Amino acid sequence: MAERLLTLQRLAGNAAVNRALRQPTSLPQPSPAPSALTSLAVSVQRAAWVGGQRVDASSGAALTPEMHELAADRDVHDYQDENEFRRHAAGQTDYLGNIEHQRPEYNRIWVRFSPTGLNVVGENHAQVTLPDIVKAVGTRSFIYEPFPTDDLSANPATAAASDRANVGPMAALGIRENDNIRQFGAESLFPKLGYAFAGMMPLATPDNLSRMNGFTGKRLQHYLVIAWTYGGEVRAEVEARNQRTSAEVADEPVEQHRAEAKIAKFHDTQQLLGGFVDALQSDAELGVSLADWRAAHPESLDRLLGELREFGRNFIELLAAKVDEDTSLSKSDQKYVKANPNLDRFQYWRDMKFQASALAAHARGVRYAGMGANHMRDLRRRLGLNRGIHYYSISEEGLAQAKMLTRRRAGEISH
Repeated sequence: MAERLLTLQRLAGNAAVNRALRQPTSLPQPSPAPSALTSLAVSVQRAAWVGGQRVDASSGAALTPEMHELAADRDVHDYQDENEFRRHAAGQTDYLGNIEHQRPEYNRIWVRFSPTGLNVVGENHAQVTLPDIVKAVGTRSFIYEPFPTDDLSANPATAAASDRANVGPMAALGIRENDNIRQFGAESLFPKLGYAFAGMMPLATPDNLSRMNGFTGKRLQHYLVIAWTYGGEVRAEVEARNQRTSAEVADEPVEQHRAEAKIAKFHDTQQLLGGFVDALQSDAELGVSLADWRAAHPESLDRLLGELREFGRNFIELLAAKVDEDTSLSKSDQKYVKANPNLDRFQYWRDMKFQASALAAHARGVRYAGMGANHMRDLRRRLGLNRGIHYYSISEEGLAQAKMLTRRRAGEISH
């Protein structure tokens, strides 16, 4: 029973636990410790709830017009007390609301987060995501995994390619073309690219093309375009560096320069891969794009995949060398990234960047940080609890638990 109570409290707060167990609640209900996801179905009768008590819009209760509108609509709104109800109706909250989602099982779910501190939202990228949460709670204060934290002013083509890859989440979050995307960034672009290429290389064979389809395939295609674009800018840097004297470059990183020279040479000579990348359609899946190439050029697929693997190996080498530029990492962290196997080292680098971004966001008063659920769990493990940072899983497991509470609420109302 104790374990069951703890699970319910994390999902819905103490008031919802009392209702689920048919225990009485008092009004007003005191604000609980930061509660997690609370889901309320849209198939119930029209009502808002305050401290466990249903508020019927037709009852003549003393409601403001905005409160009356919420109590009378077809959504469910679950408030801890009357003040919270009043503030939400007046648009003065940023931690609770109803999700709008194209999938019926998630549409109009009621969510609740902490009213203070930084809320770290761990998502399944293909289901409910941070844009859904930001719209539901009504905030513009967030950082998000797809957006880079890097200063890319010296690499405008790479920055533009990254923005094109993120046009969907940018539009969903109301980020305009001329906005400074760094203020919304949660992760460095370079360990993300390293992780993507380390995972892509074993799949770059004729028998594995279909494994690069779906959501993963779309992201891999975006990352290939960004990496190839960055390679073009590296080539220009190498050409400019070759015009300088040895004394002028003596103090610059030799290992990184060597890796950049490989990328520059490859980018300048391998026109098959370059033509393939330049012809890629926006938002297509890499596995599908490669299969289409095979159908059109059956004699060239092996050569194309060979070039892709060679570029990937060189690019991974360059990214590992670039870790020395990341001053947010300690020397021991940099050494770890350079010495460990590909996926492990880039995953570690990514998680360290999420940690740095979350701490910086919390320090400047940002309210939400969106990232994959695995990154969220790693961050919680690293930072622990009780730092003013609150963690919520909105991946499938958390949503399934929330829908269980939805059924309980619907059954309660019908009686």
